[in-house]
Amino acid sequence: DSILNKPGSLTRKELEIMRSHTTIGYRILTKSERPVLKSAAIIANEHHERWDGRGYPRGLVGEQIHLYGRIVAVADVFDALYSDRVYRKAMPLNEVLDIINVESGHHLDPRLADLMLSHVDTFTAISEEYCEVTDTSITTDHSTPPLLSPAPAPPTPARQRDPYREPVGSKS
Repeated sequence: DSILNKPGSLTRKELEIMRSHTTIGYRILTKSERPVLKSAAIIANEHHERWDGRGYPRGLVGEQIHLYGRIVAVADVFDALYSDRVYRKAMPLNEVLDIINVESGHHLDPRLADLMLSHVDTFTAISEEYCEVTDTSITTDHSTPPLLSPAPAPPTPARQRDPYREPVGSKS
């Protein structure tokens, strides 16, 4: 958390530690026999690969990257740019879309980037519902916990069991 929440630039060692989350997550998740966690293992390992091969941890190129990793890469870039971070404020939507357009074919699968751009209203609606967004064109209900919150939201009577928040190895 001290590295993740660091407001300034990362050192080479800190960057190396940050990048290790892909392989650590993969090793943890791949031990499960549950299909959803097998999928999560692929995503953990490949969501920072780049279409042009300059990503990590393995430097995969194009369709060598599993479709799950390519999909999450698009969503991750959108979220990273459109959400506040400790080191910078969220970008306006038009700037986010410009960057996604520029990164199409470089960082991002061009077909998936085009698909995201053609469904931007859906992406912003998801951000509005689940994430803290500072763009004034989006209203956010701050009483709803963010989707990517570090701790699961407390259960409420209206909330059903969430299999994505079960501990690895749970047999339910």
